[in-house]
Amino acid sequence: MNEDADKTQLFDLRRPGNPSTHNFDYLGYKFSFGFDSTSKPMPLKVKMSTRKFARYKSRIDLASALYLKTASKNKKTARSLLRKRLRFLTSNFRLINNKKNILAGIYYGNSLINSQDDLYELDSHLKNILSNSGLPQNVVEKILSSYSFVAGFSPHSVVKFKSSDYKDIKKGWI
Repeated sequence: MNEDADKTQLFDLRRPGNPSTHNFDYLGYKFSFGFDSTSKPMPLKVKMSTRKFARYKSRIDLASALYLKTASKNKKTARSLLRKRLRFLTSNFRLINNKKNILAGIYYGNSLINSQDDLYELDSHLKNILSNSGLPQNVVEKILSSYSFVAGFSPHSVVKFKSSDYKDIKKGWI
């Protein structure tokens, strides 16, 4: 089978017919468009790609699992690392050791999205995972009030990390 045929999709939008929605992932984004039940065009919706969204959820799950694994040895250190990981996922930061001071994070990695549905769903997933993590309820509430994908989705929400933090944060995700 031709590999290019698997990557190519044609959408004829000149003649609206039945209500239909078309989706495709491209360069880290999911594009959705089509016609509603009255054959009017729906506005283009740009969200995170399926793969990128799954990677965020996986990292939330791994952050919680790594907390549970290390909390028995040292709760304070495990909790601190959990907070750093969640801050890393839900905010923006400058990449270190580069000359251009490049910004990365939830906003800068997804700046073209025009629907925050995925961000709300990630916040909900984070809440569910933390609620079942074994953390005390007051700690869960404090973390949830501090870290949010929706709140972090702003070009003005930039946090700083030490270079040593990057290694600790990413350990276990690779």
